[in-house]
Amino acid sequence: AIDPIARLFAYAPASWGNLSFAQYVLQFSAYELFPSKSLDGALLPFFIFLLSLSWLYAELWIIPARAWWLQQSTKKGQPSKARRLAALPPLLSALLLVIALPYKYWPAARTPALVRVADECVDLRLDWRIAGDDTRAVINPSLLLVPQADGAPAQLVRAARAHAISETISMGLSYYWEAEDETVADVTEIHTQWSSDMLLSTEPTDAATFLAGWDDVGAWGLSGSGAMPPARFTPSLRTNSSWHGLCETPPLYVSSNRTLMRKSVTGAEDPKLLAVGDMRVSPPGERWLISFSSLPPVELDGECEHAVTQMYAVARGESATTAAATAATTAVPTFTSAAAAAAAAAAAAAADEAAVADEAAVARTESVTIQPTADAGAIAAASVGVGTRLDCGERHRPEKNWIAFTHEGQLFYVYSIFPHVIVQARATDGACATWHEYTDASFAPFSQLVRDGYQLHGSATAIQYSNDTYLALMHSIGPGGAYTTFAYKFQREPPFRVRA
Repeated sequence: AIDPIARLFAYAPASWGNLSFAQYVLQFSAYELFPSKSLDGALLPFFIFLLSLSWLYAELWIIPARAWWLQQSTKKGQPSKARRLAALPPLLSALLLVIALPYKYWPAARTPALVRVADECVDLRLDWRIAGDDTRAVINPSLLLVPQADGAPAQLVRAARAHAISETISMGLSYYWEAEDETVADVTEIHTQWSSDMLLSTEPTDAATFLAGWDDVGAWGLSGSGAMPPARFTPSLRTNSSWHGLCETPPLYVSSNRTLMRKSVTGAEDPKLLAVGDMRVSPPGERWLISFSSLPPVELDGECEHAVTQMYAVARGESATTAAATAATTAVPTFTSAAAAAAAAAAAAAADEAAVADEAAVARTESVTIQPTADAGAIAAASVGVGTRLDCGERHRPEKNWIAFTHEGQLFYVYSIFPHVIVQARATDGACATWHEYTDASFAPFSQLVRDGYQLHGSATAIQYSNDTYLALMHSIGPGGAYTTFAYKFQREPPFRVRA
C-alpha cells in the first residue's frame, strides 16, 4: 500500500521541490537580511520574505543549474560528471577567498577615510595604531587637548582600547553543576577571551589647528604622530601590579548538551578622557582623568564572587595620598567611599549614642578638599596611576556607559539616560555623594523610546555646548538589536534636565 502522505505529496507541483530546497538553503541568510532580528509579531512577514527570496533563488539558480547539468555530456577524454561536481566546491572557495582578502588584509578598503555628512559634520577614520607588533583592533577612541603654561605647545591626549576576540574549545572535562549539586562528566567547554588593554599617549600639537575649520580636516592632526603604548596603572598601591588578572563572570552551563560557556576579559575597556577644572592653571597637564569600565582585578579581595563589570577612574598616582598637599582646594559637602563608611560605622558602634549623633551632624556640614586630578602622561610612562572603583552604582549588577562631565570644578556622571540620573563622584578614592543625585524623567522623546522597547545607554564624555547646556552622546539598542548613536543636550546647572 502507498503511504497516504506520499500519495498526498505526489500531487504537489515539481516546482515546490525547488522552492523547498531554496528555503532550506537561504533560511539563515534571510534572517540576517530581515530588518528585524526579533520575530515577535513579524513571523508572517518573515516567511513571506523567505518565500520571495527562495522563489528568486530557484528561478535564477536552481532551475538553470539543473538544466545545464543535464545537458553536460561525458564524451571520451572529458572529465566525468562526478569530477566536474567535485571541482565546484574548491572553485567556489577560491572565489570567496579572493573576495574576502581585501577586507581581511586591507581594512582601509572597507570604507572611505572621510565621509562628509553635512557642511559641519564629518565621519572621520582615525589612523591609530598600537606600539610594537600588536595586531589587535583599536576601538573606543577618546581625545583631549590640554593647554600648557608659558606658551608651551598644547598636549594632545589620546586614549583607546586594544581589542581582539579568541575562542578555545576543550572536550571531555568534568564540571561541578552547582544548581543540581552534582559533578557532570564529558563536558565541552567553550572559552571566549576578550584580549583588552587601555592605550594612552600624549604629544605636543598645534592648538591653533586643532579642530579648526571644515575645509582641511586632515590638518586637525587627530591621528597623532606615533603608535600608542598600553597604559600602565595599578589596582593597588600595595602591589603596584598591572591591570590584568581580572575576575571572570559566572559561566553558563547548558545541561541539554553538556556545554560550559566561559568568557574572560584580560584588561580595561572603553576609556574616556575628561578635563577637570580650569586646565590653564599651574601645574599644567595635571587636571584631567580617565574613566573606564572593567571587571574587578582578582587581587581586590572579595570582589570575584558573581563578578560583573564596574566603573573606575584613574587619577595621578601621587594624588591618591597627597592630593590635599599638592592640589587646589574646593569646598564641597563631605562624602566618603563605601569602605570608609563601613569603617566609620564600626567605630561609631563602640561610642555612645550622643557621640554618634554629633559625629553624623559634623559629617553632613563639614567641607573637605576634593581634587580629582590625573596625569595620564605619567600613567603611560610608569606604574603610578591607580584605578579606583566609583562607588555610585551596585556591585552585583553590570555598571558601564556612564557619561562624565564637570560642574564647578567637580566630577559628575550621567548614571542613567532615562530617567536622567546624575551623581557626583571623587576620582581619588571613588567616593560618591548620594545626596548630590539628580533625577529627571520629564523628557518625552526618551520616555517614548523606552515605551517602544529601546534600551538607552550613555557614550562619550559630555562637553559644554553653550552658556547653559552640555552636549553628550548616547546610544540606543532597539528591539531588533539595532545600535544607533544620538547627541542630546542637558542643562548646565542642577538638576541637569534634558533639553533636546
